[in-house]
Amino acid sequence: MRLWIDYAQRTPVDLSGVHLQIGSSKLTPVQAEEAREFLHCDLSQWFGVGEGLLTYTRLDDPDEVRFNTEGRPMAPDDE
Repeated sequence: MRLWIDYAQRTPVDLSGVHLQIGSSKLTPVQAEEAREFLHCDLSQWFGVGEGLLTYTRLDDPDEVRFNTEGRPMAPDDE
């Protein structure tokens, strides 16, 4: 994501209509805001795809949640 943002700061990029799902490493709040500013895209953060527990931010979550957390569990029985 950092490479994409760095590139987009030099060369205009419009990924509007694209939903990026970020995983493996949590974005910092600044990176999440820069992704929206320079890539013009929506994003959600995911955790646990390989671990079994899956958490993610939803598109309708407020920016505070989407930029600062990896969301909440997908399954109701996960804690």
